[in-house]
Amino acid sequence: MRCRDWCGSCYEGLKGRATRRGHTSACGHMNKRRSVNVASFKGPVPSAAGAVGVVRPWMDAQLDAVAPALRGWLGDADDDDGHPRDGGTMLLFVEDARLKCCLHDRQTGYKAFCSAYSWEELLGVVEELLATGKGDWRAPKEQPQRKGHRGA
Repeated sequence: MRCRDWCGSCYEGLKGRATRRGHTSACGHMNKRRSVNVASFKGPVPSAAGAVGVVRPWMDAQLDAVAPALRGWLGDADDDDGHPRDGGTMLLFVEDARLKCCLHDRQTGYKAFCSAYSWEELLGVVEELLATGKGDWRAPKEQPQRKGHRGA
C-alpha cells in the first residue's frame, strides 16, 4: 500500500534503501497488484537525419573569419587525412579578475590552459596556441586505482 502524500518510508523503499511494513518498496514483493509492465516503456527512436555514427561538422562563419584555427579545432568532424575525429572542448571561466580557458583535446587527452583580461585578448591567445601548436599542453593524468581493485 502506498501512502497518499509524500512519505519518507515509501521514498526509502522506492530507492531501494529500506523496506517498511505497509509502505511501497522497490523489490515489488509487497505490492504485486501495482507492477509495471516494462514492455510499455518506449525506447529511443533513431531518426534518419541524426543516425548514430554520423558526425556533422560545426560551422560558424563569424568565428571562422576571426579565429579559423579555433573554429576548426572545435567543429571539424574529420582530420587532415580524412579520418573521423572527436572535436576539442573549450571551458571558459573567470578567476582572479581574469578570463581563463581550458582547451581539452579529446583525441589525445591533452589539456592546455591560457588566460587574458578581455575576451578579444583571450581569443587571440587561443588562436595563436592552436595555430602554432606551441603552448603548455599537459598530458592526461593516470587514474589512481580504486580501493579493492587489483591490477593483473
